[in-house]
Amino acid sequence: MLALRDLVKYLRVLRLRASVEPITEDYRGWSWYREPVKPPSYRNISLSDFAYLYCQTMRNVYLKYVLKVEQRITKPLLEGTILHESVYAAIEDVRRLLYDGASPDELLSLLSHACERVNNIIEKVVSLRNASLTERDRDDIHHKALSIYKHLVLYYAGEIKRVETDVVDYRPDTLLGQVIPHFVQFQADGYLIGLSRKLIVDAVMPGVILEMKFGNMVSLDLVKTALAGYALAIESDYEIPIDFGLAVKISFTRLCRGNGKIEFLPRVVVTPVYLSDEVRYRFLSLRDEAYDIIETQRDPDIARSCPEYCPYYHICRGGAT
Repeated sequence: MLALRDLVKYLRVLRLRASVEPITEDYRGWSWYREPVKPPSYRNISLSDFAYLYCQTMRNVYLKYVLKVEQRITKPLLEGTILHESVYAAIEDVRRLLYDGASPDELLSLLSHACERVNNIIEKVVSLRNASLTERDRDDIHHKALSIYKHLVLYYAGEIKRVETDVVDYRPDTLLGQVIPHFVQFQADGYLIGLSRKLIVDAVMPGVILEMKFGNMVSLDLVKTALAGYALAIESDYEIPIDFGLAVKISFTRLCRGNGKIEFLPRVVVTPVYLSDEVRYRFLSLRDEAYDIIETQRDPDIARSCPEYCPYYHICRGGAT
């Protein structure tokens, strides 16, 4: 996640493009009552089921919404949920201590409880999903989640120390506005554009939305497409323009210390995205294709290549994940 100074840096890049290529009214979410934003019909469709295109033919849409086949929770999808929750937990914990009047150095006390915090997150996610993990997979996910949690605590503690001397009126909200200027797990109602009524966006800031992805499962172009979908949903629900997105890719480097201890070093890459008419059109085209599959009950056949993390891999390929 980003402090205000980092956010401004990315916005400067995006505003230049916005000045020469403004988003037209036809591609705003508040134009939900007319084409091309108006959906073919109104169904409770999850954006993630088609926007990331992990199934190249969208057979997952057919299996889920036409045949009503139950999804299988795969290890990569479970890991992604746990890592997301670890990011949210770090932000929540930092906010809580700042409201309690903690100093930057006192925020570092979170590090001593990080292992327990992450363990609780894993237990909660696994239980809610009615899933299971091998000891090796659990250990691997734990190390990654712990590394991103600690990374964020250290990042925010450093940012608070940097800005606190410049804050005129030292209040928690003033400080948080500089360091954590976003709302995480922001909910929007996507019904007016044909999506789920409980659409969750990773993070929202004034005029900007943020989407996190871990590893290399989804291409940057498809993350951009998904960002456009979230922007359209927020615009349709709240009548607030969302012109910019930030695609945040978090990957991990596995390190083996001299004592045999395994650690993961997180690497965060942020790509600014201008949510232009073009990228909005791409999203709406994918949405309409998903609707066509559902309404015609058309089986689009098995894709030539299926990622093993797909929750329907066991159906199409007959294997286990």
